[in-house]
Amino acid sequence: MRLTSLFSEMLLALRWAYAAADDPFQESIARGKERVYALMRRARDAEQNDHSMRWKALAEEQLDHVGDLETMRFKYFLYAAAGSLCTFTALLWAVLLIVW
Repeated sequence: MRLTSLFSEMLLALRWAYAAADDPFQESIARGKERVYALMRRARDAEQNDHSMRWKALAEEQLDHVGDLETMRFKYFLYAAAGSLCTFTALLWAVLLIVW
């Protein structure tokens, strides 16, 4: 019973680490996406073609930045998951050595 609650707490913590509402990466990603949408609206509404191309280039640059942030966030999540797994494995081995 205690082991299942420990597993559920670890899964909840990992889910929170990846999808927390107050996650700074998520805030940056959301702001970046808002900038991309605003730049694309400006590109659509631009009267001259060269202005439109500049706004699209800025939007693509911002979209690349958002992709980098999402990659970094996922990498940190994998680090958290691996760290949790290693810690749990070490604790399990310690308990096995003590009990054995």
